[in-house]
Amino acid sequence: MRWSFRRSPTASPNPGILGSRSVIKGPPASPTGCAPLLKRLSKCQRDRAPFRVIPMSLQNYILKKFLRHKYKPRFNAELDLDQARQELDSIINDFMPPPCDSLEINSGTIAGVPCEVIRPRDKAPWASFIYLHGGMFCLGSSLSHRGVTTELAKELGLEVIVLDYRLAPEHPYPAALDDADAVYRTLRDNIERLYIGGDQAGACLALLLLQRLRDEGVAMPELMVGLSGIYDLTLASPSHQSNLEHDCCNTPDVFHRGIAQFLPDDLDISPARVSPLLQPLDGLPPVLLQASGSEMLRDDSRRLAEAIKSVGGKVWHDEWADVPSCWHLAAVGLPEGRTALKRLGRQIKRLDRD
Repeated sequence: MRWSFRRSPTASPNPGILGSRSVIKGPPASPTGCAPLLKRLSKCQRDRAPFRVIPMSLQNYILKKFLRHKYKPRFNAELDLDQARQELDSIINDFMPPPCDSLEINSGTIAGVPCEVIRPRDKAPWASFIYLHGGMFCLGSSLSHRGVTTELAKELGLEVIVLDYRLAPEHPYPAALDDADAVYRTLRDNIERLYIGGDQAGACLALLLLQRLRDEGVAMPELMVGLSGIYDLTLASPSHQSNLEHDCCNTPDVFHRGIAQFLPDDLDISPARVSPLLQPLDGLPPVLLQASGSEMLRDDSRRLAEAIKSVGGKVWHDEWADVPSCWHLAAVGLPEGRTALKRLGRQIKRLDRD
């Protein structure tokens, strides 16, 4: 085995280690103090009705206002990359779950790649999930995405292995893909049920990895999960225009700058060559997709689902109306986020039984 782990400094005190559409309408609310309010509202709803999620939760309304008025304007500006990374971590950390006694969180390396491993403390996980975070190839980390990775481990009972793959522009294509490849091949022969997936650019990397494994004749994971994924780096999906004003998170500049850093001119690699949607999609394991109907990346998931169906592949496409892009990241305080992950978990278990 080529991996080792140490306790994360932010781990819990007693550590250990691996469809449908929602129509949203709601009352106005102030976006200030967003994260604490989301958490208080979420606890109140759970106390009163643990399994009931009202259409258009107040938390979702507040989160969208917060993202539109604080997050989106900042990342539309010409931020220094180091500053952008710090601000992304800061904003996402507003929704960071507190240390959870029911989870073990450890950090270490697998095949030389820094990773964070999250697993349930009170029972053995029934499967392992390699998670590739989003951030347009140049932002994000295992820490910034704990809001979704801890919920995957807690709600679905999975061991979640979160890669801190190398980021552009310091490490352009194919560094991130090579890191994911190295970790996958190290784990493949030692884990019975192994899944892979991620959000936004992480979903793109996951699909690119499946295509590389297929072409090289390497055993595939049991399935792939894509959350608000970007699959066409030419940005040709119609929703980049039709949802430009509706998307409360993303801007064209964010996508263009991220792709330019991932594929700098001196590489002489066109975005089309690194767009998994534009490559052959036959011979893949089942693919599970979730996306927001109001995000700029909406049609990437729609087009991918149709393309996989057209070659006889298995795909599950779950589109939600009027939630933020990658709303799963706020699942700790967002009913729609937890419900989406629970729906995803039910579909994973259904496929696992087949």
